Amino acid sequence: MKRAKLAVRPYRHRKTHPYYPPNELPSATSPSYQPVKTTAKTTDSHTFSRAIRCFFTAGLLPVVVLILPMRTGYAGIDATRVAGGFTAPVFVTAPPGDTSRLFVVQQSGQIKIINLPSRTVNATPFLDISGEVNFSGEEGLLGLAFDP
Repeated sequence: MKRAKLAVRPYRHRKTHPYYPPNELPSATSPSYQPVKTTAKTTDSHTFSRAIRCFFTAGLLPVVVLILPMRTGYAGIDATRVAGGFTAPVFVTAPPGDTSRLFVVQQSGQIKIINLPSRTVNATPFLDISGEVNFSGEEGLLGLAFDP
């Protein structure tokens, strides 16, 4: 299917502006279509070297970001296994002021309690709504909040 040609060309192609008579155009609206000479260096080698610099900067930035945290002397976080046997744990929290228990939220709809002094998991879940929860992908029980 052929497109119909426009009967009226846009004003930038006309010799006059659509809102002003020919000799009354404001100077700010009369664009110059003449080339402008510049002193900027725009050779192919300059463009190529700039592209190479961008490539190496983009390529080396992730490496630098990964190397920086590996320096010694930083105070870090140490991971210690407290308990196991969870199915899809997604959240861990504790009530304000309680330093002896951790509540582990499982995506399947269960919340289990870890006793920190003995490092054991209570046999009975704190909450079990697994029959009411659809859990797959980003669905399921995903959090828990305590009243401060």
